Amino acid sequence: MNTPDYVLHSHQTIRGLYAMLCGDYDKLDNGTPKGVEMLTQSERNQACLPAQLQQNGFATHYLQGAGLRFMAKDKIMPHIGFDATHGLEWFTNSNYLEFPWGKDDKAFFEGALEYVGQLKKQKKPWMLTLLTVGTHQPYSAPEDYLERYDTPKQAAVGYLDDALGQFLNGLERQGVLKDTLVVITSDESHGIDGVRLASSWGFNLMLAPEQDQLPKVKSGIYGHVDLSASILDYFALPFPPALSGRSLFRDYETGREIMSFTNDKLRYHNGQGTLTECDFQQRCRNYASPGFIAEHATLTGQYGGKRARQIAARATALDHSLLRTPLNQHYQFGSSAIIPLQTAIKDDWADNLIGAQYLEMPKGSLTRVRLTVRSVDPQQDAYILLKAKEREQDVPLGLPAEMIVTADQPLEMHFSFDNPQPRKAFSFHLLGYGLGAVEVSDFSVITELPGQDDLPTNIDKAEG
Repeated sequence: MNTPDYVLHSHQTIRGLYAMLCGDYDKLDNGTPKGVEMLTQSERNQACLPAQLQQNGFATHYLQGAGLRFMAKDKIMPHIGFDATHGLEWFTNSNYLEFPWGKDDKAFFEGALEYVGQLKKQKKPWMLTLLTVGTHQPYSAPEDYLERYDTPKQAAVGYLDDALGQFLNGLERQGVLKDTLVVITSDESHGIDGVRLASSWGFNLMLAPEQDQLPKVKSGIYGHVDLSASILDYFALPFPPALSGRSLFRDYETGREIMSFTNDKLRYHNGQGTLTECDFQQRCRNYASPGFIAEHATLTGQYGGKRARQIAARATALDHSLLRTPLNQHYQFGSSAIIPLQTAIKDDWADNLIGAQYLEMPKGSLTRVRLTVRSVDPQQDAYILLKAKEREQDVPLGLPAEMIVTADQPLEMHFSFDNPQPRKAFSFHLLGYGLGAVEVSDFSVITELPGQDDLPTNIDKAEG
């Protein structure tokens, strides 16, 4: 079943995963991802799809082809109900090509097929969420694919397409498709040149044992906020009130409202034939459009003022579904995990040792950071750098360019900085290199108004 009018609500992997696995919109701006915010919650996470299936007897597994710490997936995935969460460290098979993020797609799906074989031996139903990384920049692909396609991006997509086809063939040979629902979708889209709304256009393909009962093409507007509801509906399981969305396995007589924020444009379809698109200055355009992702749309008017503010207010209300304010949230990105170091830092993003990315700091606030890093090998020193970026541009923090860490002398640092203007998409990059391994036992971040005294005592006592 193919659903052509399928909406992606935002950019970034962690935001797409949150929307599809937790039945809720992620931020319709560049604020702190709700997956990170959910780490402060102990109830809403139990409504997410993995937790719901876990409570109904499923074994729940997450496997991705990259390291888990980036965007804090090492913490978020267990928190929303995955029994087992694995990244690059799980794979023992070799890559077919060098790729900075981790496994190339052919190697990834070959490993995933082995993982499925292990799950099949269990005597209980299972859920497995797979995340590929091969179509992420810099779009690595084998030489023969690069020769066949016009761009590296097209070559990477072609390589993924073939790898996924081989994976599905493998599932069929193993008999998995006889009793398993398979959903193929994307976490985000950065668009296709010349294709209108392509940055919000996702895909959802479903393979089900009851294939003859499903339409080949599903009509209606759906999106990632509907995926959890759809899978619970497929298995006839209860629907937690905290989840939103419609089931792709049902037909509805009325339209529905749906929103998206991609490429700095806020988009809203009212379910009655009108799509509104607003820029960051709250200048909006209305289009007559039967769907969200429609082949053609006719401009019917432009406006600002109160009507534009109402669209923004809808997005703001959805943004606050978990937390009313980003202030006074204590985020802990450290853990007891032992992290092997590389001999050199190759990429500020892929080599990040922690998951403190794309955070929000309100205007006039103060952000405090505490970190503790130690080398776990008494014979090996580790070299540590801490960088910050806002909207992927470097932000000077006044920190040393490089710090040496040993087993006897761990790095213990406490610093703060002001936020005279709002900060969004603010990322910390803790990087390290050497011949050993490190433990980042503490990386605490809290943003508050100056003069507040409710910062946890253990942070107040930290020394720089």
